[in-house]
Amino acid sequence: MTDTKASIVLSATFTADPVADVISFWAEQFVHPVTPVIAPYAQVYQQLLDAGSILRTNEQGANVLLVRWQDLAVDLPQAYARAARELSDAVLAAQHLVPLLIVLCPEEGEQPEWHEASEILKVATESTNSVFLLKAAECLEHYEVVDIHNREGDQTGKIPYTEEAFTAIGTAIYRWFDERRRKPVKLIAADCDNTLWGGVVGEDGPTGIDLGKGYLALQENLTRQVENGRVVCLLSKNDEADVQEVFAERQDMVLTEGHIVSRRVNWDAKPDNLQSLTDELNLGLDSVLFLDDSTVECAAMRAFCPQVQTVKVPQQAGAFESFVRNLWLFDQSFVTREDKSRVQMYKEQAKREESRRAAVSLNDFFADLELQIDIHAPAEDELSRFSQLTLRTNQFNAS
Repeated sequence: MTDTKASIVLSATFTADPVADVISFWAEQFVHPVTPVIAPYAQVYQQLLDAGSILRTNEQGANVLLVRWQDLAVDLPQAYARAARELSDAVLAAQHLVPLLIVLCPEEGEQPEWHEASEILKVATESTNSVFLLKAAECLEHYEVVDIHNREGDQTGKIPYTEEAFTAIGTAIYRWFDERRRKPVKLIAADCDNTLWGGVVGEDGPTGIDLGKGYLALQENLTRQVENGRVVCLLSKNDEADVQEVFAERQDMVLTEGHIVSRRVNWDAKPDNLQSLTDELNLGLDSVLFLDDSTVECAAMRAFCPQVQTVKVPQQAGAFESFVRNLWLFDQSFVTREDKSRVQMYKEQAKREESRRAAVSLNDFFADLELQIDIHAPAEDELSRFSQLTLRTNQFNAS
């Protein structure tokens, strides 16, 4: 369902119109459109402190502060730290009805005081779950933007960056917003041949498959997904013994057996196999990301399991690194302690399902589980998880 009321309010210390244009472009490409709204020029503090401001009254979407420290402080070393503390106080004093993203935009030149100011802001805001920081310099490096600053534009109209730089910053903002709007990915089902490695193991053998830089980039990313709580399963039309040989014999594999929660390696239809996997792990199809190199297999998955987010991987190994870096569905900027332990939970779920199938009776199954239940009030270090559940739970949520 689309929501035309959602807004991304941009409040900046410089002219933010080019960023709004980029956000508008991306909003047209997605099923959850959002309208960028530009707050009055250079009124960051006013927007934060005035309860009637555009930023403070935004109830759907997100708010974004685009900040250059040199715009908030005179060119004195002690002024940057003071500006950081003042901005931190204003951010924490405001009531945020929607998530707030603070984008620390690049400054021309290198001043250690700027880094100190950014660290002050980071420390001050890291205790709240509604405020997020994004360093634009990292976005520019990610998108390989070389020509960043526009001195003439900065002097004449407070337009400090090139078109390429503004495009990267706007894209990073919408990418962050999109991560919060879409259904979370919980399971990544990956094909093997020409996806996790190059070649066909049934024809080339474990020693003949290609484990070049591109394929290893995808494997490295999948291991990070596991570390952050996403389940990785294999979904491949192959002889299972051949796939097992690869994991056993190829010591240069980054993705190992320990990362894999479950698998369906056989010659059955992949939509049927995926349904079997999600039933085993008690997950919905709408929480699955399916990766495959085959146009036919991707088309079949889209036809029979339209809820699944199906993505065809590149045919050229050289394109894998860029693919991995720029697939938004891989993004996970907010990870709780419970997220990190989720993979073990799903491994235990797979074992329970196996035990259930082997049990003679339901009573025997419950006895074998040796269940223990602990009920207690939420502890301080569990609040972030409780907050996360209110965003994801669709049952018993009265909000």
